[in-house]
Amino acid sequence: MSTSERILNDLGRSIFVDPADPRATALADSRGDFNPGSLELWNALLSLGPAWDLAVDIGANYGEMLAGSKVTPASRVVAIEPNPIIMPLLARTCAELSFAVELVEKVLSDGEAGGLSFAIDNSWSGTSHIVTGGESVDLDRFQVINVASTTLDALFPAGAGAAVIKIDVEGAEAQVLRGAEHFFASSQRIAVMMEIFHMPVQDLWDLQKSRPFYLWNRAAEKLVALDVRNANELGTLLHSGEYYRQDAVMLAGTGVESFDAELRARFGSTRDAAEKKAADARREADDRARTLADMKAELDERGRAITRLREQLTETEHALVRANAELTEHSHRSAALERDLSESNVRLEMYRRSRAHRLAAWYVKSGRAVRRRLQR
Repeated sequence: MSTSERILNDLGRSIFVDPADPRATALADSRGDFNPGSLELWNALLSLGPAWDLAVDIGANYGEMLAGSKVTPASRVVAIEPNPIIMPLLARTCAELSFAVELVEKVLSDGEAGGLSFAIDNSWSGTSHIVTGGESVDLDRFQVINVASTTLDALFPAGAGAAVIKIDVEGAEAQVLRGAEHFFASSQRIAVMMEIFHMPVQDLWDLQKSRPFYLWNRAAEKLVALDVRNANELGTLLHSGEYYRQDAVMLAGTGVESFDAELRARFGSTRDAAEKKAADARREADDRARTLADMKAELDERGRAITRLREQLTETEHALVRANAELTEHSHRSAALERDLSESNVRLEMYRRSRAHRLAAWYVKSGRAVRRRLQR
């Protein structure tokens, strides 16, 4: 990767990175998008309509999600990043965007504690995280610093009409949500895109009990409402490969019921998709069964036709045997006739050569001469 610290994404926008960070190398190799499913989901949320009043990127890193936005995210855009090494580069990325971005160099959690221990990952900036109580930190890999902390409630005390939020905080999503209860209660319509890849299935199951969740179907390019009966079913669904496993979307706000109803009517649910898939499978099985039945009937008919042909062939073979027998009999009779004829010829020749034949010939000749004289 070039040491210029600048890479261009597919939209032609600049993303400024730290050349020493392997994550920056991955971003450069993928033109700023090494998690395409996440960027697809982010852009899908931005395009849900109507326009968002507020967009917040929590854990913005180098700003690749904002730089990859196909539309202006919202009237007000805020990027939050606690890593002091990354922040100057994020600022440079945002400065070249076509929309204004407010920067917050703090870590978000569930309380205004004034400061929290934050582990900066020297081997991959994206896995920098809040140090939890009792955590043993590998100091050869991480640099632990104290960073200022805040909450969504504190940042946006008046809430927002419509807000879209991305949360990627390496396992601290639940704390961020706990620090946003007032914000949720004072906002009309909120869509929260959060990383769930490392989240235990049971935790996600507990979260979705209180608020609607949506998954991203990359093949269909649409959101699908999460509708499962238990944690086991949720785990099976997440590992089925049908839905994007990295992120999910949670809905919140005072208008969450109508927002959820609108999206469900528009995109359907995982249960709808499963039932449709099962119905399609049944129809396909029925079609295959009918096809097999038709093939069996055709094979049976062909079997009967083959049987009839075999019977005809057998009858033909019998007729040929009879014809061969008759031909043999005729041949025998012909041979016997030829022998009789040959014997007759031999006898005739012997007769011609005999004295009686000569005498008979003289009588015939004499008789002819007498008749000629008498006629005179």
